[in-house]
Amino acid sequence: FGVAALALAPTRELAAQLAEQFRALGSPLGLRCLAAIGGFDSLAQAKGLARRPHVVVATPGRIATLIKNDPDLAKVFARTKFLVLDEADRVVDANFEEDLKVIFDCLPKKRQTFLFSATMSDNLRSLLELSGSKSYFFEAYEGFKTVENLKQQYIHIPPDGKELHLLYLLSKMKEDNIRSAIVFVSTCRTCQYLDFVLQELGRPAVSLHSHKAQSQRLSALHRFKSGQVPVLIATDVASRGLDIQTVDLVINYDIPRFPRDYIHRVGRTARATRGGLSICFVTQRDICLLHEIEDDVGNRFSAYECDDKEVTKDITK
Repeated sequence: FGVAALALAPTRELAAQLAEQFRALGSPLGLRCLAAIGGFDSLAQAKGLARRPHVVVATPGRIATLIKNDPDLAKVFARTKFLVLDEADRVVDANFEEDLKVIFDCLPKKRQTFLFSATMSDNLRSLLELSGSKSYFFEAYEGFKTVENLKQQYIHIPPDGKELHLLYLLSKMKEDNIRSAIVFVSTCRTCQYLDFVLQELGRPAVSLHSHKAQSQRLSALHRFKSGQVPVLIATDVASRGLDIQTVDLVINYDIPRFPRDYIHRVGRTARATRGGLSICFVTQRDICLLHEIEDDVGNRFSAYECDDKEVTKDITK
């Protein structure tokens, strides 16, 4: 028959997670699912695609590359009934434009397209207006929103005090009954740097960023998900869709430049009616960004109380 459903996700980790869910839920039906993501052997993925699985979960870049390398593979999508764009605001971004053109050319015009997103972007609004009466639009809430069971706080610190405050918060995890934490940073360099710092201090942690080989990225994520390591340091690669039930704390080591990125980051905790805590590190130059996030979320954050003596006790280390 060919591929019945194609699901696209913006990051490799999210695509891998979706494929896992398809396999778990589809195994009683004998569902065959292929994950086509970067960082793995493209030849094996092309062979897998040629076998016409029921469902393909992919990142746009990899599926477009497979089709370009072997135009015959386009035929497997000739009768695809469902196209799913997860984290649609990111997938319809300009970065994926060329890849999406290649993919859409292979798909039949008669199909159902599903777009899922926690935040509305200008691109999605334009798409909604263009589709007019042909689309069904469900909105659970307007604007940007964080869940009520998420406690949102900030710590005002000097720029050179970030590492000390991070160490202080991580050392209190057991005391505060926090099972695991994700630390979000803005660059791959900071991510790797903090990984080295925590290793040096004997604190178990793993890091996730786009300069790592895909096998290392999935291995780090597996170690964190399975509870072997309580701390994940990550760039925004980990801010979308990842569902890890034990995450009780999200630390914004670097405040994101856009409020919608904040929404996705803190969405890694307080999931499915569970509680959670998010803490932002705010330096003097981040105050405007914090106010912008507070205005968009419609909530004023409270200050996290720190014991300065406790924070600075490891300064010599």
